Amino acid sequence: MATYGEPEWIGLTVLMEMLGTDANGVRRVARDAGAERYKLGTVEVYDKKIFFSNLGKKSGKVKKRVISADHLAKMKAGKARVAREEADKKKKTK
Repeated sequence: MATYGEPEWIGLTVLMEMLGTDANGVRRVARDAGAERYKLGTVEVYDKKIFFSNLGKKSGKVKKRVISADHLAKMKAGKARVAREEADKKKKTK
């Protein structure tokens, strides 16, 4: 049990079952609610109090995630690099 001032955490899989959605759906709702996320490897938990207190207030459509132009360019460059590496691997195996 959390002491005063410490957040209580709830797991991603529990939230997926409660909301009837997938992991990305939970992440969208949490981001919109402003809930704090803690992730270490495959363990992903959210601040329970913030998640549920803001969930009732946000009954409308969830806002889409905004990606900056710089971030989008880095993502595309990374995908292109991975594609080149895979093509090089295929050439070497032939």
